[in-house]
Formats: sequence, structure tokens, C-alpha cells
Amino acid sequence: MPYFKPFKMIILGFDGVLGSVLSGALDLFSFTGVSWQRFSNESVEPRFNVQIASLGGGDIRCSNRLIMQAHCDIRDVTECDLLLVPTIGDSIDKVLKQNSELLPHLVRLANTKADIASNCSGAFFWQRQDC
Repeated sequence: MPYFKPFKMIILGFDGVLGSVLSGALDLFSFTGVSWQRFSNESVEPRFNVQIASLGGGDIRCSNRLIMQAHCDIRDVTECDLLLVPTIGDSIDKVLKQNSELLPHLVRLANTKADIASNCSGAFFWQRQDC
């Protein structure tokens, strides 16, 4: 039984995301503390419960042509501790236009207790909002 409740983290998946950042963030947060616990033959108690969410829970076409499968639909996420918007890896204007349906969900989650962070050009998703 863990001595703490893991942070619920959502990584936003969208077509045109930089694939290495999407998969790298998943690895980084999924294995925070876990690798050391394994090396030390301790019980594994993840610090983060990490999921990748996309619109409709569909596949994510990364800018490097990698296709990743989402864990869930962003529309079904009602709360999280941290939402990460990864780096846009394609034309920023093109990605923002093609993924405009994600914006209301960013605003919706911003109005909860969630902290929202972005990596590099992922911050441009907020450029189009009146937050």
C-alpha cells in the first residue's frame, strides 16, 4: 500500500506533436522513483499515474510519422493534478488549426484544480485563448 497517493498526470496527445517529447514525458513521469525502487529491490510505488489523452482517445500522429495510441479521451478527463501540453513538432499554425477542438478541454481543465504546463512550443495552444 503506497504511503501517498500518486499524482494524476495527463499528457495531451495531438496530431503534429513532437514524438520524442510525447514518449519521453511518458517515460520520465512513469519511472520517477520507480527505477530506483527496482534497483533497490523495494516495492514499486509510482509517484505519477500517467496517461496520454487525445481527442476521442484516437491514435496520435507525431511529426516524425510515429503513431502512438492514447490511453483515454480528453473529453472523459474530469480532473487531474497536472496536464502537460508537449512540444508542437510541425507547423504551429497548422497544428493549432487542426487541433482547435482540444482548446475547450484545456480551458475546462484549467478551471479545475489542475496545474497546466507546456513544453516549448506547446505553450502556443494558449496563444489562441482568452484565459
